[in-house]
Amino acid sequence: MERRSRDKSISTGKTIRITEPRIKVLEALQTHGMLPTNYLAVAADKSVDYMRNHVLKDMFHESTREYGKLVVRPSGQKRTDVKWNNYALYALSENGRQLLFDRGLDQDCIRPSGEVFHQALTSAVTFSIAETCKVMGIEYIPGHVILEKCGSFRQDTYRGPVWVHNGTRLIPDQLFSLKQKDGSVEVFVVEVDRGTEQTSRTVASQKSRRKTLQDMFAAYKDYIVGGFYKNHLCIDSEMYVLNVMTNPGTMANFMDLIPNNDFMLFQTVDCFGDEARTPRKILHQLVTEPWLRKGHKSFQIPQ
Repeated sequence: MERRSRDKSISTGKTIRITEPRIKVLEALQTHGMLPTNYLAVAADKSVDYMRNHVLKDMFHESTREYGKLVVRPSGQKRTDVKWNNYALYALSENGRQLLFDRGLDQDCIRPSGEVFHQALTSAVTFSIAETCKVMGIEYIPGHVILEKCGSFRQDTYRGPVWVHNGTRLIPDQLFSLKQKDGSVEVFVVEVDRGTEQTSRTVASQKSRRKTLQDMFAAYKDYIVGGFYKNHLCIDSEMYVLNVMTNPGTMANFMDLIPNNDFMLFQTVDCFGDEARTPRKILHQLVTEPWLRKGHKSFQIPQ
């Protein structure tokens, strides 16, 4: 039998039903952004083989009677290293978004932005944290819930927070909060780097106005230490920046560059780096392992 294309949707003419696992897939993609097969298996509480062969394949190639195709496989993932050994990445189609709307399940979620693997890493981070915290009894509160409560200005396309102050424009990759078992709440913004960001300012970066990791730190220092985030997001909780990097050398250079502080947290992961491999498992270490800080003891998410 000929294998259907991984990159191009090819229908056999079959009509698929809208089932509970497929709804769970759409909700996960809506909340976090594009996700690989094994992550969506966790979202639907099914095996990876079942999701690959009986749920996601049909959602990509076949149509429902009412809505057409519910998901897409972003074309940018063609650049994965040995792509047949990587889990396919899926994203919500406009048809899938309409289905959620018609069923009263749509939410104005923050959508990861940037090139495809930057988006995929951001989504993997928030999904991993949300799923790990659920098992541990910690409540994950998506960023759009925070923004809806305060009515903060949101960027048009990715729908995330935007803060402008004295010429500084700060747009985090993601935003969420965690409610601990004792009722305390902490707020986190996510910044992911696949080794593509320049660490410190140079004459060339200043001329091109390219923002560096050094610029990002300066902006977050104003935003968090200056207390601006409290009025901007209408919250009174502590805020931290989760810096998730794929290159340990870049992380070390960045930590050497910045002064001692307690709000910039650091971990590295081995997925979506130069070879752009999809993660083989949920990134539980983002919750279970400590985050490094410059000049302060490590930070542990479970309190």
